[in-house]
Amino acid sequence: MSGDLKAALREMRSNPGFALVAVLTIAVAIAANSATFGVVRAVLLKPLPYPEPERLAIIWSDFGQGQSLPAVSGSDFLDYRARAGELAEFAAASSSRANLHGSEGDPELVEVGTATAELFPVLGVTPVLGRLFTAEETVPNGPKVVALSHRLWSRRFASDPLMLGRTVLVNGEPRTVIAVLPEGFRLVLPAEHFILDQPDLWAPEQADLASIPRNYTLQTVFARRRQGVSQAQLQQRMDALAAELRAENAVHREAGLRIRAVPLHDDVVKRVKPALVALFAAVALVLLVACANLANLLLARATVRERDLAVRSALGATPASLVRQALTESLLLGLLGGAAGIALARTCVAVLQTIHLEGIPRLDEVAIDGPVLAFTALLAVAAPLLFGVLPALHASRRAPSVVLRGGLRDTGGPSAHRTRHALVVAEIAVSVMLVVCAGMLLRAFAALLRTNPGFDAGNVVSFELQLPRQRYGDGEAVLRFQDELRRGLLGLPGVTDVGFVRQLPLTGSGPMQPYAWDEESARRWESISADWRSASPGYFRALGIRLLAGRMFDDGDDAHHARVVIVDSLLAARVFPGGQAVGKRILLEQNGKKVWREIVGVIAPPRLHDLTRDVREQIYEPQSQVPVNRLAVVVRGADGRTLLRPAEQVLHGVDGQLAVRQLRLLSEIVDEARGPARFVTALGTIFGSLALLLAALGLFGVLSFSVRQRTREIGVRMALGAPAPAVLRMVLGSGLRLTLLGLLLGLGGAFLCSRALAAWRWSRAGYRRAARRASNRWSRSATAELYGQDAPAPTFRSMSTSAVQLLLGGAPVPLIASVTVRLVLLT
Repeated sequence: MSGDLKAALREMRSNPGFALVAVLTIAVAIAANSATFGVVRAVLLKPLPYPEPERLAIIWSDFGQGQSLPAVSGSDFLDYRARAGELAEFAAASSSRANLHGSEGDPELVEVGTATAELFPVLGVTPVLGRLFTAEETVPNGPKVVALSHRLWSRRFASDPLMLGRTVLVNGEPRTVIAVLPEGFRLVLPAEHFILDQPDLWAPEQADLASIPRNYTLQTVFARRRQGVSQAQLQQRMDALAAELRAENAVHREAGLRIRAVPLHDDVVKRVKPALVALFAAVALVLLVACANLANLLLARATVRERDLAVRSALGATPASLVRQALTESLLLGLLGGAAGIALARTCVAVLQTIHLEGIPRLDEVAIDGPVLAFTALLAVAAPLLFGVLPALHASRRAPSVVLRGGLRDTGGPSAHRTRHALVVAEIAVSVMLVVCAGMLLRAFAALLRTNPGFDAGNVVSFELQLPRQRYGDGEAVLRFQDELRRGLLGLPGVTDVGFVRQLPLTGSGPMQPYAWDEESARRWESISADWRSASPGYFRALGIRLLAGRMFDDGDDAHHARVVIVDSLLAARVFPGGQAVGKRILLEQNGKKVWREIVGVIAPPRLHDLTRDVREQIYEPQSQVPVNRLAVVVRGADGRTLLRPAEQVLHGVDGQLAVRQLRLLSEIVDEARGPARFVTALGTIFGSLALLLAALGLFGVLSFSVRQRTREIGVRMALGAPAPAVLRMVLGSGLRLTLLGLLLGLGGAFLCSRALAAWRWSRAGYRRAARRASNRWSRSATAELYGQDAPAPTFRSMSTSAVQLLLGGAPVPLIASVTVRLVLLT
């Protein structure tokens, strides 16, 4: 074996150019596969970071006609715990934003989670300091305590071990720190989550859950199956419990409540699994193309080295030793390529983790660790076997007597000739499939760049605030704050407009507001809803939102005048088809009361959830009539970047205790919405281009080798009078036949791949389901978010969406034809 290795090293030194090309080819292919496997393992294969994660489930509520959401009312949660507790432990949690301030640093807007005492035991979490919540603390007016997340403890409090027992101010309310959670703890949630995020600190749930209406779905509920209970048994009990709740409660009976206990891991990965599997398949095809290419090159080298191999065979070398020598050379190339591929894969993972990809869960856990290294080692051994076995068999099958008597000038025999051509055809066919898919992604991304989001994000600064109710407990205080802040911001150089809104576009859904316009729709109150926002007059001007009919809000739309709303064109067309919406009335609910509002304007809908479609109807009420404590501020100026720091200074001049969150240019939100599509497009283009390059190199190698081996034949033809153009046509015709055959074989696969890709959605929240819901105004909602106490009464709500959908419409045949022509010309 050592002799074979030394011979392989001598061969590499004698032909360093070939060795370098082969090692780099293997390295690139293995790096792509290793990095992609690292992502697949971290996202799809790796267990969730909780003890016995296979027993964890998340509860979904289905409300008739397709509406589904991972949210539960407090009353329903209590019923789950009381009636199904013998099969599983249940826990509920939610989160909202609050101002954290004190002597440790500047005010900070943080995410505060509220949880029942069962949450951390259900998730298997033990604090690194202190203790967990007790049942006595999760009652109305219970002790004001908090548990800090490890990241907040280390960032704001410098990992102070004496933090227990100290007091922090949350929205001005003193709370005692009783625990610090472990460093690795974080919530892993499905893409549709909208009630619970990643809290910086936790407080016990002290609301009276039993008094909350059953259509107020304000809790995310987890379940841990007890030992010996199967998932099927738990679901069977939840089905029976849903039937009981329907029989007991009219609101559930009318909505057709169904309860699903979905395994948490399956729920987390269900949206990204098809995309990652397709991506992994693509890089596997790239590896196959690379192997075919190297097999061709090695087969050509084996043909050139036939006399040397024949001499060795004549001197006593057995066919087995020749095969072993050829495989050793291939294995050495594979191991060197694998080592280089690991280094390249680490770089790829580091770059991947710097990209903001909200739609991929657990991306920060991707690493080139032991299992990934084992996978890479397997590839480094398997790839040489794939591309080395044919040259090895060829080297052992040629009769030495035939070669030594004059067989040197042939091309290795008909078998080798057919093998080389078959490999080239396969390379081209696979490359066509990948290039067509990459072309579709490029076309979709180009369309996404041209998409009008419904507002002008240029030179607009945005930031978010949470006004504490201790100091802004009534609407007048909120409006006074807004007026003072607006005047201060308008005083900055270059500022033209300042506006306030409850939530910015492209950041998911706001509260879902039920509405009606006649007796029939009023009877179906719970099933008709729109995305609700409260906005100031300056908001529409600052974002350049287009008015289609009527007027925008003005300073006269205050609490002393008639209640008014602005709706988008989607709602106007569905509610008042063929008629004018301006001047008509719709019925809305606020603080438990239903009040008629007059429609004073119709706007072109800004995109709230993603850039590809208008998911849901929109209703806007004036801030002066419905002031809210959760605010997003938009400031338009001549140069947005120069306003970032001055805008924060103006805010702190108005209220120095308020924390700013997400201070940035609004255009950054638009760029983030394009991020996942940009990422998938870039990878698809890279893989397709790499496969095409390898196929072109393979074709070039075959033609070059063929011409080299047929030099004597070509010379004889020209000596007998064959013109140079005829010889050129003969050579190019051979390559063109291979190309066309590969294209024909690849087009069928490309067509199937393009159809599958056209149906695929890169999303955070199930765009197909959202599209079906948006088409039916009676019962289907496409987005939702945590209900704020200062917003309209919530109703049955569905998922929120904030990632980008790759909507690839239209037939792929013209694209395939275009790619075909270009590939023919290129090759």
